[in-house]
Amino acid sequence: CRNLGIPTVYYFYNPLMFTVNFWVPIHLQTMRTNAILTGTKHMKNKILESNFYTADQVTAVGDVFSQDLGDTQDPGARSQLHESLGIGSDTKIVLLLSSYLGTDVTLEKKQRFFTQIFNAVRELPNTRVVVKAHPNETVESVNRQLNEWGLAAPVLHTVGLRDLLPSVELECMMFSQAGLE
Repeated sequence: CRNLGIPTVYYFYNPLMFTVNFWVPIHLQTMRTNAILTGTKHMKNKILESNFYTADQVTAVGDVFSQDLGDTQDPGARSQLHESLGIGSDTKIVLLLSSYLGTDVTLEKKQRFFTQIFNAVRELPNTRVVVKAHPNETVESVNRQLNEWGLAAPVLHTVGLRDLLPSVELECMMFSQAGLE
């Protein structure tokens, strides 16, 4: 489009450090749009450090999804989640996002991370871990891993992550490129 004289704008909202340090330079070198909109001032600064764009070409506009979360949050969702898990409404939930095993996530790393999170949560009063299975995992496979590691928690799979976030106090993940960060 740019070669044809058509103005182009790219919206880059993912503020994850891995993404900023790894993907942004690749995108900037290949895309060369007329302007970039970013989700955060941090990302704007990282893009400007690359020297591919000037300050007047990069604008931090915020996360477009954050407004959606606020507008679509069901006021009864938190109590429904607690009820479906069979835990008291005053119990705080730490949502632990499970990771699919691959190059970056080995079974040993995953076990170490899960064990650290479970141990930390045990120290917090009235707090419970709930595991959200990765889309490529099954509830059975995550339960099997938890059992082998001597850990126990409800495992969710079909509930959307964006639907869960407003109902939990803390979300923990080992590694993700989902744009959630």
